Amino acid sequence: MTPAIMQSGIRALLAHVGLLAESVPPQGSSRMTTVGGDDHYVCATEDGLFEPLADIGQPVRAGQPAARIHRHDTPWREPELLQFQRDALVLCKSLPAPCTRGDRLFRLATDVALAGWAVAGA
Repeated sequence: MTPAIMQSGIRALLAHVGLLAESVPPQGSSRMTTVGGDDHYVCATEDGLFEPLADIGQPVRAGQPAARIHRHDTPWREPELLQFQRDALVLCKSLPAPCTRGDRLFRLATDVALAGWAVAGA
């Protein structure tokens, strides 16, 4: 989350509760998303140092590189390359830090369709 987004949210909240006299216009657009099954997650396959290759809010494609896991006990070894399993939007990610096998490194979201109509951004 960027400082500009945080500042906008705080200003909107203060205006909503009456502590800020000016009105704050909404910024950006909203979209309805959902998190589904296992393919909405990227998990560490081994212990090591997590290097993300995508950012929050970024659309990703199935097969696209998601992260590298660098083995600290065998630094000469090529890092393990993890891939996204589906087309989706990066909802959240772990910080670049040590990880252990099974840690969830990314959570993905897909757009929700309402009554047969695609929601904006689908």
